[in-house]
Amino acid sequence: MTRPLPVDVLDAPPPRRFRLLDVQRMATKAAIACAFAVFLAGVVHNDDALSAGFVALVCVAPSAYGGLKRGFEQLAASFVGALVSMLVVAAVPSVRSSPLMPLAIAPAMLGSLVLCLQFLSESAYFTAGFSSLYVFIMPFATGFDSFKQRMGAVACGVLAASFTNAVAAAMMGPAIVRRRRSIAREAAAEALRARSQYLAQKLSGDAAIGAHHHALAVIAEASFDFGDSAREAFFPGAARARREALEAIAEVHLLDEMLHVVAPLAFIEATTTSLPRWAQVLDTLADALRYGARLEKAQSLVHEALEAETNLVAAAQGRLLSACLARYESRVHPGEVAADLRASS
Repeated sequence: MTRPLPVDVLDAPPPRRFRLLDVQRMATKAAIACAFAVFLAGVVHNDDALSAGFVALVCVAPSAYGGLKRGFEQLAASFVGALVSMLVVAAVPSVRSSPLMPLAIAPAMLGSLVLCLQFLSESAYFTAGFSSLYVFIMPFATGFDSFKQRMGAVACGVLAASFTNAVAAAMMGPAIVRRRRSIAREAAAEALRARSQYLAQKLSGDAAIGAHHHALAVIAEASFDFGDSAREAFFPGAARARREALEAIAEVHLLDEMLHVVAPLAFIEATTTSLPRWAQVLDTLADALRYGARLEKAQSLVHEALEAETNLVAAAQGRLLSACLARYESRVHPGEVAADLRASS
């Protein structure tokens, strides 16, 4: 086993954290969508501009397709929750003004949430529950009036957010994907650097594991968003955004594989001389990822480490890492790899 870490490195500062969220861009889109939703509510004479604005905030997304998904979910969940409560109110019209209203809310809420969780998604749970309460509590004349106002407000919010998402995607779709792709690469590099520092006994195991898990979470979130961007279709430039997203998906999948291959290197029973060698490999790889460089030097160091490695587990993981680096290089730098092959032939 690796030797215990010195006490002084256990209090080392945690690695940098990465967020996919672009605060300025997200806030701008949300503000525009919210204002547009309130405007639409006024145009159609809907009396619940508050719900329209709130739904618009919920439906703002990094991609137009992702926003549409959220919008359809909001509409479906709102419809289910409001419809079930409206049926209960229609069966007992006086219940909304009765002290026994909480007793009617319970079965209506139960029915709404069961239907929502069964046929929609868990994220729609709150929307269905809010819509169910809305019909009972909002001071409209009848349950049907509450139902109409709720659905009208949700439709205004979804329409406003969908339009805003589509305009933003048409203007900046590929740039948004490239930015998130770069952040995922940076997070992976940070995790590799933390593993290297752990092997060199400069960072605690908890900090290295924290960086590793954080990078995997960033990569998973980015991959989900790229999947939505790869389905863009309804605005000028959508094809370009799709191509960018498909390339990003391929890269983050390889980054995910790379991190899973590297993880066991920190816990193997390696020789003392082997640990600094693998630490140098991870440092070099982290630098290459961070600066978008070729992986030739990292690949060369892996081969040197494998030639001197006597531990079977380390050798196996090293070969897996070498194969992963080769796939990453051919995927991310295909033109340069092809040129190298032609030159060598």
